[in-house]
Amino acid sequence: MPVKIEPRKYGVISARATLFLPFLIFCLGAEAGLPEALVEYGRGNYKAALGELTTLANKGDATAQYTLGVMNENGQGLQKNINNAATWYLLAADQGLADAQLKVGLMHEAGSGLPKNDNKAFLSYRWAASQGNAAAQNNLAMMYLNGKGTRQDSLMAMKWFERAAKMGDTNAQLSLGSMYATGHGIAEDLVQADRWFISAALKGNDRGKQNQQLAEGMMSPEQISEAEAQAMEWFLGHKVLRSPPPHNAPINAGN
Repeated sequence: MPVKIEPRKYGVISARATLFLPFLIFCLGAEAGLPEALVEYGRGNYKAALGELTTLANKGDATAQYTLGVMNENGQGLQKNINNAATWYLLAADQGLADAQLKVGLMHEAGSGLPKNDNKAFLSYRWAASQGNAAAQNNLAMMYLNGKGTRQDSLMAMKWFERAAKMGDTNAQLSLGSMYATGHGIAEDLVQADRWFISAALKGNDRGKQNQQLAEGMMSPEQISEAEAQAMEWFLGHKVLRSPPPHNAPINAGN
């Protein structure tokens, strides 16, 4: 089956501008000034947001710390400084903020802002993944699949790909489908492979559409119907989300 498993991780450390700015929902009891500062950030008024975010971050507010990390990483309202970004991400991660834990994992894996250390990357991904962060779940699965920072374990890779796939993560859906299509560490199952390729395609993913065509070229009509039914059951029962935002965007403060 000519369907390849390719490393597809989120959050490549980059200088790109933030393109996705989520609608900010503020949890009850948020620090005074945080909602206003995040609104200014969302409007692109980075310098206006910087002062209040810095004050709150120095008081220990994890959301403010994370957002300052984003701003330092991308040079938003201040000079780009990946080391300062890492400092703020670490502080927020230590408070259990999943998006910050993901960032710390990415930095350790890339050796950008923090020393390259696959073991620490694996641990950071695992902490974020355990909180339901789909991008971290996908990256954790890739670590298991490739034996980076941990032992190689295809079954654990499948477990975390499946968790992320069920949350609507298209990269995980593609990787899980590819594992089933090729029998990579698990029993080959074209129905399950096609199910996840269709799921990705339903979210507009071109690679999902291509892999769906490849898989269905080797399937019976009955198998295709079963895969379509399973994919539609997932799709209709799932709160369809946008593709995961770039992880240089501030978190939704209500999550």
